[in-house]
Amino acid sequence: MNKEIENRAVNRLLKHAQLVQRVMLGCAKLLNMDLRETMERALRHDYSKFSEEMYVGTIIYDIKDHGDRELSEVENKIIIDWTITHYMHERHHPLHFKDCNRMNNLDILEMVSDWTAMAVELKNPDLSAAWFAGKVIGNRFLFNDVKIKQIYDFIRLADRVVKEENLGNWFD
Repeated sequence: MNKEIENRAVNRLLKHAQLVQRVMLGCAKLLNMDLRETMERALRHDYSKFSEEMYVGTIIYDIKDHGDRELSEVENKIIIDWTITHYMHERHHPLHFKDCNRMNNLDILEMVSDWTAMAVELKNPDLSAAWFAGKVIGNRFLFNDVKIKQIYDFIRLADRVVKEENLGNWFD
């Protein structure tokens, strides 16, 4: 395994997880949520990607993301299996649940924080998870009206945290 690519992948994932933690804790404070419970969850964000079972897939996914080279058929199969396994291990993914409406407040907060971190990393013009939510809610994820309202309320809080804590350049 190429150590330079491996280091890039690990460093990017760590930065992503740290941003998710900052957003989660900032929102939890605004929502008066249990900070200990939130921190415990935040510290485990995407932890499965570092497990022995998932680590190689994590590096291959980074190679795909950065367009370093074409992936082989075997590598593409690893990515598919990796994605499914990740979703099954991580409660912040709606696909973890048979019914995404069973996600609790902490699951929703982590999901929104994850989407926010993606928006920041991808340099979405408004640095908001709203762009992604608009693409997947009602199409890929069938949330009910109560959950949709909660998601967009949390997105507004996450946007506020990114702005107030000046997190927009996190990946620079």
